[in-house]
Amino acid sequence: MTARVPAPRARPDTHDAPPRLKRAALASVLVDQGISSLTNFLVTLYAMRTLSLPQFGVFSIVVGVYIVAYAVVRGLCVEVLLSSYASASEGVRRVNAARAVGATALLATVVVSVSLACLILPIGSQTKLTVIGASALLAPILIQDAWRYYWFCGPTAWGAALNDAVCLAATCCGAAWLSWRHLSGVLPVLGIWAAGAAVGAVVASIQLRSLPDLRHGLRWVRVHRGVGLVLFASGFVSTASCRLVPVLIGWTAGLAQVGRVAASLAILAPINVLTTASRVYLLPETARRVEHDVSRLPRLMASFSVLLAALPMLALAYAVVPDGVGQWYAGHNWTAAGECLLPIALWPATSAPIMIVSCGLRASGHLRTMLRLDLLVGAAQISGATIGAALAGGYGAAWGVVAANVLTLLAGARTFRRLHRRDVERIRAGRDLVSA
Repeated sequence: MTARVPAPRARPDTHDAPPRLKRAALASVLVDQGISSLTNFLVTLYAMRTLSLPQFGVFSIVVGVYIVAYAVVRGLCVEVLLSSYASASEGVRRVNAARAVGATALLATVVVSVSLACLILPIGSQTKLTVIGASALLAPILIQDAWRYYWFCGPTAWGAALNDAVCLAATCCGAAWLSWRHLSGVLPVLGIWAAGAAVGAVVASIQLRSLPDLRHGLRWVRVHRGVGLVLFASGFVSTASCRLVPVLIGWTAGLAQVGRVAASLAILAPINVLTTASRVYLLPETARRVEHDVSRLPRLMASFSVLLAALPMLALAYAVVPDGVGQWYAGHNWTAAGECLLPIALWPATSAPIMIVSCGLRASGHLRTMLRLDLLVGAAQISGATIGAALAGGYGAAWGVVAANVLTLLAGARTFRRLHRRDVERIRAGRDLVSA
């Protein structure tokens, strides 16, 4: 039996909307990503201040595995909302968001079930507990994040910003409770993160007056599998390759080197908020540009690429921060983090333009080319990180990733220009045929 869709309500199109609405849309996404990234940053900062360097390395690897699983679930379940429902009415978006969240909940359950297989592996009991615990804590984080995509498809994302603010408050309360009880360890830190997300997921259901549609979850995945499988493969490859770098560093140079690189990335987290926010804003916006005027797409992408490539270099200001202030900010890992600051700053500076090229290919319908680009980027990053880690530990691995990003960016930009030129010529030829 098909679920009834509420009466559609006209949705203002931000492409034809006045500049005030466009600014509000971008501002709401920036605020939402700022709050969300602040939550992640505070959890990472709390871990960096309370865990030893090897423990922080384990925490970073666990978070990396979570982000890979997050990319898989996001690609199969919720990413399609941004490209396929960016111009849909509110009622259609609400129904399909509930189905996407239901599919996310089902896949999160599968991830937790698969993690139980580690019980039969010949590894330590503490490692088994960490893997299972981290997998169980993954579910509420995925569900809360999936709800946010309903607002990302709308005119503005203020509802998502409010929801993330609730998560932030709940997570801070959890961190204060851990400090009061003098509890430490990887699982307690992950626990406060998951608890804040669980509160946010409940609040999102109240905000939208809707529950995850588990009954139509699998059908949602099947209906959108054509796009979803490509997005899943693309997200898995790009995220897994990036998150595999710490594992390679740990395997080649030890967990302390993983902690050093992770600490540098944590320091850069406030600046990297804009990169994440830009991606969320650009995915539906590039889809609208392609629908209305594809010729304006390169200008939008170029402006964001220059901005996002320059922003991470502001992190070099950390080099003049006094050690006393830095240790108050990041704890005893401050000195180790500063050793990798330059290549770590260049890492997101060279990754952001690649992300924007990928958004342009996706919006233009070149999904297979986008997947091939992601495969190329992943292979290059893994090769660069492995060679760099073997030569100079975490510092060398970071420089290896930067070199890989530069090479793949040149190849990706050239491919996009060629395909975009072909798309524009085809559209103009079609218009001339209609006029004739």
